[in-house]
Amino acid sequence: MTRVWTVFALCSLGLLTWSQSACEKKPIPPRNASQGQQAQVDPADYLTQGTRVFFDDFEREALGESWTTKHPGWRIESGVVRDDNAKNLGLWLNQPTPQKTRISFKIRSGSMPAGKTFPGDVKCEAFATKQEHQAGYVFINGGWSNQLDVVARLDEHGADRKEQPAARVKADEWVQWDIIRTGKDLYWFRAGSLLMHYRDESPVRGDFFGFNNWESRIAFDDLAIYELP
Repeated sequence: MTRVWTVFALCSLGLLTWSQSACEKKPIPPRNASQGQQAQVDPADYLTQGTRVFFDDFEREALGESWTTKHPGWRIESGVVRDDNAKNLGLWLNQPTPQKTRISFKIRSGSMPAGKTFPGDVKCEAFATKQEHQAGYVFINGGWSNQLDVVARLDEHGADRKEQPAARVKADEWVQWDIIRTGKDLYWFRAGSLLMHYRDESPVRGDFFGFNNWESRIAFDDLAIYELP
């Protein structure tokens, strides 16, 4: 025991040079993700990932069997889906969306007739448990007279909704939306930039998607749904 303490003391004082192995410090390797630290994921990476499982460019006259609605105002005109006054009676896709998915489409709010205020107010619904308003998540850009962007769970007026000042909607401007679901996280991209992130610790497990509208002159085009890895 005395010999061990002698070696330690000499190492500390730098007096022992004949046996490096007795006192040399070894570097500690960095801890990686497999050792308990999760790798950070950039949600923008999802914009280029996935296998396309559905596409509709609306280049036809009738909506067809892929779609369901209770409002007769939903229609196809000049290769886009239109509505002017649905009052939340949406146009619902009959095909379910994957659990881990990206929903991509273009959206536009048209100019209003003379004498009417442009509302902005463009919206869709995703991951609903049934093909009805407020059965999943509601995404609203420029709602409440172009003032708010909102992600709402089951109730677009609910206290648990997430809201922020609007990325203001411009009349007659097409904008690309991408809505991504990965487990408990929803990512909403507008024109390629992350607009809002909504984390739900108790996610709604529905798989229905729908276009929706209150009373904007709304249009949608080029819906693509991707299953993410």
